[in-house]
Order: sequence, then structure tokens, then C-alpha cells
Amino acid sequence: MPPLLPTNELICRCAFEVAEALIWTDLAGTMVWVNRRAQELFGYAGEEMVGKPMAMLYGAANSAELAKEIADATLAGNWRGDIVNVTKAGLEFPCQMTSTLIRDDSGAPIGIAGVLVDLRRLWVSDPEADLEAAGARSLIAIIAGARGDEAARAVAEGAGMETVALFDEKGGITGFFGDPLLREVLGRHPFPQTEGAISVEVGAKGALQGSVKSGGGVIALSVDRKEVTEVGRAFFKAMLRVLRISP
Repeated sequence: MPPLLPTNELICRCAFEVAEALIWTDLAGTMVWVNRRAQELFGYAGEEMVGKPMAMLYGAANSAELAKEIADATLAGNWRGDIVNVTKAGLEFPCQMTSTLIRDDSGAPIGIAGVLVDLRRLWVSDPEADLEAAGARSLIAIIAGARGDEAARAVAEGAGMETVALFDEKGGITGFFGDPLLREVLGRHPFPQTEGAISVEVGAKGALQGSVKSGGGVIALSVDRKEVTEVGRAFFKAMLRVLRISP
């Protein structure tokens, strides 16, 4: 059998068939080529992606600061980290992305290659281990740069809770997501509180609580929708680590 030589045709075929999403853009971030996995991951046909900005795949949970960090680092050479992407159907999900500046033979920049790894596939065997390990990495993208109410919303959505309150070291609420009436109730209680006491007073089915070493913390409540699951607790613990909070 003759040796397999890296011809242009073979290189293009390998790039199209690799198991991770691969997207090439010009220097302005416009997509010029996408492989099969990228089309499957985002739910678009190739012709729906080519000619469109890469930014259309970025979820709303990514901060403006993160977008600038990615652009600056990539144009300087490369960037690697966790972001939130969004499918054609509007589903947001975490990915690890590596973006690399591509240069021609003279060293002049000619484009950018992005590789995206769907982090959800890491969460299928052992929820406790997977969500705490993978979640701590992937949820940085959701929390990083988020402050106040946005951070509370990210915790609520990730842990599957209906209400989240973030507290400073003096017990004041610094971020809130959920029923405005509950904000007033939780605001009357200097942190920390026990899960049981909060659950009884606000009628929650379940509660999760973590405290910052300096005295602040976070309370997440499931009021009407469902009980707290083990998966929810694992997700919550991962998010607390991202927020530098100890459960």
C-alpha cells in the first residue's frame, strides 16, 4: 500500500471530517469555511454559515469583556478558553474554544481557525464528578465578567433554580434573579441563613447555600417548579467555585 501523503485534497478532507467543530474566518471574523461537525453542532447548513459573522454563534451570556479578550488574544496569536455558544434553534451551551491566527509564508496574517469542543458531552456518566469537574471550567464563561443580577441569573439557570440572591459580607443583596417579592423577603435576612429556615419562610421546595470566606454568599431557591436534584447540587457547587464561594 503506498504511503498516505498530506495532499491538499487529503488535508481538506481530514479537516471536514474531524470530530470537533472547525471554523475558518477572515480577519474580520466572517466565516469562510465550516466542517461537518460545526454544521451538526450549530444546526446550520454550511451555506447558512459561510459569509456570516462568527459572532452569530456566541451566546448572550458572554460578556463584552470576554469578546474583546478573545479578539485581542487571537490577533496576537491565539486564545483558548470556555465560552457559551448558541444553536440555530436558540439553545445556549458551553464550549471550549481555541482560536488561532493563520499566517502565510511571509508571516502576514490571512485568517483565523477556530476549534470548538462541546462540553456537554462530558456530563453524561457521573453527574457529580462530571458537573463539578467540567462545570467549573465551562461555567467560567457564564460567570466571568458577569456582575450583580447577571451573575445571579447565570447561577439560577445553571443550577435549575427559580430564585438566586447574592450577598456581600454585610448581608446586603448584590445580585438577584427571580420573583421581586422574594428579593424583599431575602433582603431582610443578614447572610448566612440555614437552608431549612429560608425554605420554610419563603415556601421553597428546596434551597442551596454557599458562603464566601469573608462573609458574603449566595442562596438559590426552587420555589414552585421542582425539588433540588443531585445534578442541580453538583452544578451549584461548580458555579460556587467559579464565583470563589465555598459551598
